[in-house]
Amino acid sequence: MSDSTDKSEGEDGKVKISWIVPLPWLVGGVVVLAINGAAMYYGQLRQGEIQAEQKEVLKDMVVQMRELRTLISSTNSKDSEHDTRLAEHERRLLALEGKVK
Repeated sequence: MSDSTDKSEGEDGKVKISWIVPLPWLVGGVVVLAINGAAMYYGQLRQGEIQAEQKEVLKDMVVQMRELRTLISSTNSKDSEHDTRLAEHERRLLALEGKVK
């Protein structure tokens, strides 16, 4: 039997075993629980900050995608306009060459 347990007989003749918890163990257990709680709290807090940053980055990316889509669509319309003008110039050149011959 260790020093931390106490065995005695009660008034009714039954054996009672009581445990004596040393104060340093009790304080150490409370400190460990407090440190674990603080670590979990700050971990969750940091994770929330990271998610907020990711949401901001995602919003910025969506805005950039919309701007890029607008730029591309305007570029495509200009490309088709230039293609039409080139085709018109080629037609005129062929007509002039046909007249010269």
